[in-house]
Amino acid sequence: MDKVDVIIGKNSWLKFENYKKKYHKILVVVDSKITNLYPQYLGTLLEGTNYVKFLITEPEKEKNLSTIEELTIKALGFNLTRYDCLLAIGGGAIGDLAAFFSSIYKRGIDFYNFPTTLIAQVDSAIGGKTALNFQGYKNQLGSFYLPRGIFVDPQVLKSLEDDDFYGGLGEVAKYALLEKEFYDWLIKNLDLVLEKDLVILEKVIEKSIKIKEKYVKGDIKDTKGQRIALNLGHTLGHLIENQHPDYLNHGLSVLVGLDFALYLSYKLQILNKSSYLQKKFLINKLLKVVGEFNITNYHYLLNKVVTDKKVKGENLQFVAIGEKGFKVITLDYQQFENLILEYSGDFNDRN
Repeated sequence: MDKVDVIIGKNSWLKFENYKKKYHKILVVVDSKITNLYPQYLGTLLEGTNYVKFLITEPEKEKNLSTIEELTIKALGFNLTRYDCLLAIGGGAIGDLAAFFSSIYKRGIDFYNFPTTLIAQVDSAIGGKTALNFQGYKNQLGSFYLPRGIFVDPQVLKSLEDDDFYGGLGEVAKYALLEKEFYDWLIKNLDLVLEKDLVILEKVIEKSIKIKEKYVKGDIKDTKGQRIALNLGHTLGHLIENQHPDYLNHGLSVLVGLDFALYLSYKLQILNKSSYLQKKFLINKLLKVVGEFNITNYHYLLNKVVTDKKVKGENLQFVAIGEKGFKVITLDYQQFENLILEYSGDFNDRN
């Protein structure tokens, strides 16, 4: 994996000063919320540069080919060359979109990522995956393209609403289920995490990034059976994400997916009961934010699981959790449907 500069800490964005001097022009793809929340921050970041902004107002809805066409028109009108660069400032959807565009414009230009949500800081900004949605299906188009630098400032997390913050913790919980040492540390510090203590959050981000880099290293294109561990909780998560009736965000959907992955691991005797209940403790704590959510409301989506990127032949691939790490299992559709129906009956028993 190519070296990517990852700079974490208070005011880390300002260290872009050391990079921006090499570019004549900068295209800034930014969430409109960020321009309203942090105008002075952005002003300092871009001071002294020749830049143009491309505002995104509904990131997940705009993560599509139409926006790529609009971005191309904007870049050409600005005469952005292959020796210039792009900044992605926002959450995971902004990063996915901007990274995809950077990978194809002029056959690839430099880009820098400034993730502003917890889920982007610990997960989507790391690892080089880019993505677009297509005709209602999530992340069906994409490429692998690494940024030149990632600037992570935990201060911006203070403005996150609960759904977005807990959604970010969904990805953090994934890392905790994969790595016992991190799980134990997270449980010990969970109260401070939920209080958004900035010192603890910085450690959460650092530890999460190290775990993700461990699984990505040597398997950047997800072909060697190592990086697939990071799909834990995502098969069901992607299925229900932003769907009627609850419209859960990515991270909250992954939390439900993690709960199902634990259930599946226990039912298939990959995980013993004691470990199952211990690991569910964290998921139960975080799932409280979804309130009256009922998984049975999503049975109408089950047949769409066959569009998941992890489908192999006629079978679905799931990442399960065992006593000593992850295990990839395959299920046919009928097995999956039977397990999800059983799980649905038990879902609301989260005590």
